[in-house]
Amino acid sequence: MMWESSCWPWLCLSSWPRESGSSITSTSLSTAMPTGKLSTPLITFWMKTRGEVEMSEEQILLTPQAAAGELDVSPATLRRWADEFGDFLSPVASPGERRGHRRYTEADMDVLRQVKQLLAEGLTYEQVRQRLADGNTAAGPDPNGAGPAEETVVRVEPADEPEPAQPETSLVSAEAMKESPALAFLNHTLAALSETQQSILNSQAANRELLGVLIQDNFNLKEENARLRERITEVERTLARVRQEDEWRRETLRQELDSRIAAIQKMAADALVAAQSVEVPEIKTIQRKPGCLGALLGMSGDTQIVTTPRKKKPAGGKPAPPSGPASGPAPGAMYPRPTRPPE
Repeated sequence: MMWESSCWPWLCLSSWPRESGSSITSTSLSTAMPTGKLSTPLITFWMKTRGEVEMSEEQILLTPQAAAGELDVSPATLRRWADEFGDFLSPVASPGERRGHRRYTEADMDVLRQVKQLLAEGLTYEQVRQRLADGNTAAGPDPNGAGPAEETVVRVEPADEPEPAQPETSLVSAEAMKESPALAFLNHTLAALSETQQSILNSQAANRELLGVLIQDNFNLKEENARLRERITEVERTLARVRQEDEWRRETLRQELDSRIAAIQKMAADALVAAQSVEVPEIKTIQRKPGCLGALLGMSGDTQIVTTPRKKKPAGGKPAPPSGPASGPAPGAMYPRPTRPPE
């Protein structure tokens, strides 16, 4: 058995057997193609319970970056989907515990697109897995009688005219194989970050729901505030109207009181003028002297009070008293009081 090493620009194989009957596993494949798409000249898969299946030159295998780009998801999400739904994918897409680079076929892409659509509808992983299982059951068994693939073996036959080996590509492949533990650690870290991101997304969804509730409560509070503002405005208008009516009532009472006070003052002034216009009658006392008999008997004369209306005063003023004998003698000179009884 002859062993040799051969490298294509897109595939690097190390120590693979020359005979077509020998085989290597898919873990010995590594890509050096930067575009993410790998075209195989001839890859033959042997399955334990199925016959030989050949993939033609049109078959395309996508790298994780290219598949994630077509699905519009992150590579970590794509890896998690491949681990969760590996039963519905090809062995190269979900190698499981075997170390190797992941590659995705068109059938794998169809399954992953269906998974993305179901997850977008809000289904859980278990529900998506049940949907996929129901879809596979509805599809029915293979008409050729082949069961599910249990073990995959890859036989790679070189092309008729292999290109010369490229040392740089082989070196890159060897370094990639040496750094596989670091890549595994990086993949594990990315998976943990993806889980953390999923938790953050779940918390963001809960926060969005809470935010929606808060927004609705805010709208309700705004409506209640508007109603209270309208009620306060109505109360203020009623209070202003009551104050205006009270002010009018007070002004009316004030005017009525002022009018009554003016009337009373006028009546008092009229009464005072009337009282001043009435003259007090003149009061006179007249003393009568006793006669001779009364004088002899020691009797005194009586006094009589006489009231006579006062004469109106002339408009010119107080008249001057009369002078001379015409005015009459003085009361004392006219009627002298005897000092002793007559003889």
